[in-house]
Amino acid sequence: MIVRDATRLDVETVIHLMRADDALEVYAGRFLDDPQALAEDLVAARPQFIAMKALCAAEFDPIAIIGARLMWPGVASIIMVATDRWSEIAFAATRWVKRVAIPVYIARNCHRGQCEAWVGNLVSCAWLENLGFVVEGRLRGYGKNGEDFIQYAWTRPGREPTPAPG
Repeated sequence: MIVRDATRLDVETVIHLMRADDALEVYAGRFLDDPQALAEDLVAARPQFIAMKALCAAEFDPIAIIGARLMWPGVASIIMVATDRWSEIAFAATRWVKRVAIPVYIARNCHRGQCEAWVGNLVSCAWLENLGFVVEGRLRGYGKNGEDFIQYAWTRPGREPTPAPG
């Protein structure tokens, strides 16, 4: 598997070939089900990302886009979308995320990474749990058509909860 900074073409390719469950999940949180607009929005948001990587089977063969976008200091929103060819790189991608993405991109910059997954996206939910993300709760009616989502989070190991001021 080749990991590199995602180019506009990588993002457009993966978005246009997204797995059906990824498309249902992503578009449940957008006004329009428009792959080109989604790709353009991701590319435009790149400056807010700690990292946006293309996971590729070969040099010019992107299969997934993964990234961590800073929401505010210390907290990142995690994204990952893949094509139907995900199984070709799933093992290597999982190993890379555990060994590199979480310790290098997330833990160096954040004490928390979070994401929401559509309850019907069983592959994504299982993968997040395999990566060490924990379920924080069910978001009922979170999608634009009333879809339920699960809130997942990763927190830096050894981090103790801090009480809110006041």
